[in-house]
Amino acid sequence: MNCELILNIFISVFSGILTSLLIFAFVKIFNKIIIPWYQSIIYKGLDISGEWNEEHNYENLFKQESKIIISQNANSIKGKIILVKKTEEKIIDLKNFSFTGEFYNNYLNITCWNENKRQIGTHNYLMQIERDGKEMDGFKTYFDIGHRKIRSEEVSWNRK
Repeated sequence: MNCELILNIFISVFSGILTSLLIFAFVKIFNKIIIPWYQSIIYKGLDISGEWNEEHNYENLFKQESKIIISQNANSIKGKIILVKKTEEKIIDLKNFSFTGEFYNNYLNITCWNENKRQIGTHNYLMQIERDGKEMDGFKTYFDIGHRKIRSEEVSWNRK
């Protein structure tokens, strides 16, 4: 075989792979950096990012406190929930959840999952902004491991 032919084939394949990698990198940069930046500039809605708190009594057995940390880019929401179950004397359980969701027309809709892959844990929230952006009221749907069934309850978050 001619050495020049092999070199031409190699250069053609290499340039095709290099072009594909450059296009892939450009698309990733465009989707991960340029679009979120542009959305944050043109977004005219309410900013709900920051720290929120939730407290409630679980069937008079223990107190459940949650610290919700929200990151917002236009309508896209992501964040973490640190959930602490405790009695007057001690902490019973501590769980970390991650979530993603959307915020439209003053309604927050998020799906949470337990960061510990060895534990069951999922929550879904549908919340509405109240009282000049200082509170969110709504419902949480979750799997109750104590009762072994899906439950829902009314919850309220307060901005810290």
